Amino acid sequence: MQTLIIIAFGELSDVHWKEEVAAEETRVRKRIASYKGKPPLEAEVAARNIGRGADWLILAISFGAATIAISEVHKKVRESIEEWIRMYRELRAFFSWIVEGRHALYPDEYLFLQAIETLVEQLVLESMEFKGMARIPEANPDRQGREALIFSFGDSRKLLQVAIARSGEVLWQNSVEL
Repeated sequence: MQTLIIIAFGELSDVHWKEEVAAEETRVRKRIASYKGKPPLEAEVAARNIGRGADWLILAISFGAATIAISEVHKKVRESIEEWIRMYRELRAFFSWIVEGRHALYPDEYLFLQAIETLVEQLVLESMEFKGMARIPEANPDRQGREALIFSFGDSRKLLQVAIARSGEVLWQNSVEL
């Protein structure tokens, strides 16, 4: 299961925080149920505390079958690039709709699809392979397990990399001739 994390709460009232959290969970569940686009999603919505020491209450939306798996084997990118880009655009539309302009931390699979779209014009589709993914160490202990990611693609002549923050921001791109 993959999780979209929405930074949905600021300072919560000590007295009414449970009601505020329950109301936001209900609102997001109804919003997901009313989504008219693709993909049809099954999702669980729950408030969670991901802080260490201090509270950091977030809204976690966990997706089951709607997410994709990053291949463990070195598949040719061209075999499914059009499908990956289509999936990315559908998920991007849904995530933008559900996040509603708030800050969010996106799952690995979504960032993989974003990396494909970011590099699609540089990819030589006949020969590129997904080489791997690496996490960029994070100094903030609250973000352990939610680090920015580096995605690598290549063939016998070129290595392409893109680093993407959990927020979906492309940090940098790199191309190296081999």
